[in-house]
Amino acid sequence: FGIEAITPDEAARAEVHRLIYEELCRGRFEPASRELLQAQVAALADRGAQAAILGCTELGLLLPADSPAALPLFDSTELQARAAVDWMLG
Repeated sequence: FGIEAITPDEAARAEVHRLIYEELCRGRFEPASRELLQAQVAALADRGAQAAILGCTELGLLLPADSPAALPLFDSTELQARAAVDWMLG
């Protein structure tokens, strides 16, 4: 398909993991955490990414797809829900 995946480095992945399980899963949505996620998206843009997939259900709660970000954001939960509705309405 001509698509190359660019993933965050290990330290960035660990920080997002912590953010998901220590904050988002507990209903905490901190401005500093939103800024961290935006910075990680910007870092991916710096490495040549053209878009970012929010591949965890909780990430879209912190950083909705229409949020200001360095890249277009794709919320995997929203995309799956839209695909299911499209299929059902078919």
